[in-house]
Amino acid sequence: MNVVSRCNQLLVGFCLVVGFITCARRQVDVPPADNGVQLLRVTIPGFPSENISIDQVKKEIVLTVPDNPSDPSFETISFQTTAGSSVWQPASKQVSLCNGGGEPIYVLNETKGSTYRFVVKQSRPLAIGFIDNQTKATTGQPLAVRIDNMVDGKGGGTVVLTRTDTGEQDSLWVGCQAGSNQYMLETPQHVRPGEYTVSIQNKSGRRAVATGKLTFLKGAPEAGAGPMFITAGTSVEIKGKNLFSADAPELLLRRSSGETIRVKPTSVSPYGWGITALLPALLKAGYYDMQVLVQGKAVSAMQRIAIRRDELQPSIGRINDELTTVSETRPIVLVRGRVNSASIWPQLFSYTGSKVKLDIQLTAIDALGRSSRFIFSNESYNGDYPPVLVIPVTVQPGRYSMRAIATYNDGTVSESEPLERVIEVQ
Repeated sequence: MNVVSRCNQLLVGFCLVVGFITCARRQVDVPPADNGVQLLRVTIPGFPSENISIDQVKKEIVLTVPDNPSDPSFETISFQTTAGSSVWQPASKQVSLCNGGGEPIYVLNETKGSTYRFVVKQSRPLAIGFIDNQTKATTGQPLAVRIDNMVDGKGGGTVVLTRTDTGEQDSLWVGCQAGSNQYMLETPQHVRPGEYTVSIQNKSGRRAVATGKLTFLKGAPEAGAGPMFITAGTSVEIKGKNLFSADAPELLLRRSSGETIRVKPTSVSPYGWGITALLPALLKAGYYDMQVLVQGKAVSAMQRIAIRRDELQPSIGRINDELTTVSETRPIVLVRGRVNSASIWPQLFSYTGSKVKLDIQLTAIDALGRSSRFIFSNESYNGDYPPVLVIPVTVQPGRYSMRAIATYNDGTVSESEPLERVIEVQ
């Protein structure tokens, strides 16, 4: 008889004794504590034997967490039981110091059985502090802290930052970690420059407060990209970090002619995560470079945006890798019959829900002023196969200005502003 068959026979015998008609292999009832069937020893490779004890009254395998365990998970290998009994254990033999130990261990003989459960015990007090005694951090950056004796079988916990002058708080989740007491936490989202107390509370209820205060210093301001197309008189939101109202952030708009407009924000995130600005309703439609300024200095690269006079006016966003800034003046070269990628509103960025036909109009900039108009797209946008720009072979070589013309399904026709760059057709 093999070992598996013998264990199954023992399980069946035990279930009949306690009066069950049926018994699933993973649903063994807890037997009396004093029936003489005992687990005497558990060996876990890599885990100190002196940190393993067995409480025969509570039927618990107590794992006392060693100092700085190298790994939170271990594999059980061997068991020692009373004479005439053996161990049946589920297929998973993993023991986790983070998640309360492992699955129950069943010790069985012909007629009796005992169930043992793992218990993880942390004998040292929880503590939190600052790595290398550095009591300064930076807004907009991840937070590094030192946490000692975190592992206690209950998973992770929460680090709480409390501002000393106002009581404002931010909470950061911290997971169970072994092998190091240095933790890199997420970036605090509700922290401004100033002084904070730092505390931690584990899921087990254990709590600790850092000695000393943590001072957050203002980080370098950064700003991300805004929309590619926007209508005059509407709001634009720019996300970033360390954009605080005290530093007077604003938007700088620059036309290809060199004309500049500064727009102050209508709102600034109290924690520096972005600004919102209302574009003037009388802002001239066209193509602009936009930057975010902080204390009068640019903190973002120039980004070309198309400002429309109304929601229906089309705009030309990109042609291949061109049109990233309006400061570029060289012609855009397009070869007749060749496929070019292009983003033209409203076809690629339509928010109206209306079907629209987009035409391209090329007007020669020579004395003849000849023009050519052809369809860019009249189909709904498909993200897998977006429309492409192809200059018909019937267009004469030369230099042209370009416009997009939108015809909506109600008959409304709207023209874009002329592209700021010359198109050279070859």
